[in-house]
Amino acid sequence: MKPHPALALLLASLVACGTQQAGDPPVTDPIEVELDIYSGMPNPTWVLSATDSTELRRRIEALPTTKAAAPAENLGYRGFLVRLAEGAEPARVRQVVQLADKSARDAGDRGLERWLLGTGRGKVGEDVVAVVEKELG
Repeated sequence: MKPHPALALLLASLVACGTQQAGDPPVTDPIEVELDIYSGMPNPTWVLSATDSTELRRRIEALPTTKAAAPAENLGYRGFLVRLAEGAEPARVRQVVQLADKSARDAGDRGLERWLLGTGRGKVGEDVVAVVEKELG
């Protein structure tokens, strides 16, 4: 018995969509970034593109390991919360990348924070960007 032509076309399309070509960026879960800045209001959040998600993972992997740091408890800018996988505990990024598995990476030069802030341009108000840029020095 032959499958219905529409079903055969659907199956072929699904197989083609799931096929990754050489040179394609690796498929990753969408990464959600939250700028931890407000108290009593929702923080700005955005989802990274596939390219930026891959770049973020590369940047984190390139950082040297370090000791964990206590999260900031001040008002105002407290860093970024980054959900590296759907449903996962977020990693905290503020001078140190505190990963969900309790390991930590040294991001003391603040470059990763500047890069994350850049990915939020257009999604975060310019007044908020200015506050964070001032904090980052």
